[in-house]
Amino acid sequence: MPTLAQIRALLSLAAVCCVLAAIAGVALAGDPPVPIPIDPPGVPAVNPPLPPGPGGGTPEPKAGCNRFASPRGSDRARGTIGRPFRTVRRLNQALRPGMHGCLRRGVYRDDVKISRGGRRGSPVVIRPYQGERARIIGRFWVARSADDVRIEGLYLDGRNARRLPSPTVNAARASFVGNDVTNHHSAICFGLGTVQYGRATSTVIRGNRVHDCGRLPRTNHDHGIYVEQASGTVIEDNWIYGNADRGVQLYPNAQDTIIRRNVIHGNATGIVFSGAFGEVSSGALVEQNVLTGSAERYNVESYWPDPARVGHDNVVRSNCLMAGVRGRRSGGLQLPAIGFEVGPNIIERLRYAAPRRGDFRIRGGGACAAMLGSPQPLPGPRAR
Repeated sequence: MPTLAQIRALLSLAAVCCVLAAIAGVALAGDPPVPIPIDPPGVPAVNPPLPPGPGGGTPEPKAGCNRFASPRGSDRARGTIGRPFRTVRRLNQALRPGMHGCLRRGVYRDDVKISRGGRRGSPVVIRPYQGERARIIGRFWVARSADDVRIEGLYLDGRNARRLPSPTVNAARASFVGNDVTNHHSAICFGLGTVQYGRATSTVIRGNRVHDCGRLPRTNHDHGIYVEQASGTVIEDNWIYGNADRGVQLYPNAQDTIIRRNVIHGNATGIVFSGAFGEVSSGALVEQNVLTGSAERYNVESYWPDPARVGHDNVVRSNCLMAGVRGRRSGGLQLPAIGFEVGPNIIERLRYAAPRRGDFRIRGGGACAAMLGSPQPLPGPRAR
């Protein structure tokens, strides 16, 4: 047994340790435990969400992901890389302004309603994880409640049972960047704004492939990009090809649309300005596009059912034109131009690298190739 002197020495040592612990601020009983990271090494740290409201939301780690989904996940999970959600809808519900939701590789077979957005300058982002190939089969809808959403680098296959447009946008400042968008000839692809569900404002469609949209045989109603009730839309640096009816339709109330540096090839009609129901599409700028090979009508045309109501301030200039079945001498422009002004454009015979395989890089240089930049950018997802 220890002697009385040894016991006194041990008690003195314990007292000294307690004093030192208090001075150093070491956590004692009753303090909350230190959180342990649940993501494995090599994955960017995930910040816990702040409460909603002013100042809420989690800042996005640089080039990182805040929440994850996987076709093999569960919507009862925590949304981490080790315990991902299963659906894109559940992933969106977990995001706050500035957060990135990342999809692991695989196929997501669900209609997706994006109901939670970000805020101006701090969007919610949904994208693949580290360049993996993620494909969504089903309708993709950015609802009125979801302003400031960015969809990036995904394969969006909009086939759905009701043949509704996909992606559909009824919100402000939605961006679609670097996606592959199709529905294998079953319906309209992009639908921007409706009277019933809300106007689309300041939508950006940039660097996408938009192709093989719309029913065949042609119905005159199914388009690649249908700008219906929208303002301030920007459509640039896309390849828009092989769609059943219009590549881009501005009808009936598309205001202040910019269509720039796109390849628009092999649609029934390239671009149409139009109106109806007392509304007209106005203020569009169409420039620096390569417009070629429309299969049924013109590369650029207009349709105004009421001669007293015609669009204004629509301008078509500085484009590269090669006619399809109509307008050989004009490069496929409908002339006389009604409801749009025609500035200087280039009419040139050109060749694409491999149009049947969806490669619309221009061979041999020339003014049309220079218009798109050098080297010519490849739109769509990086994961092939």
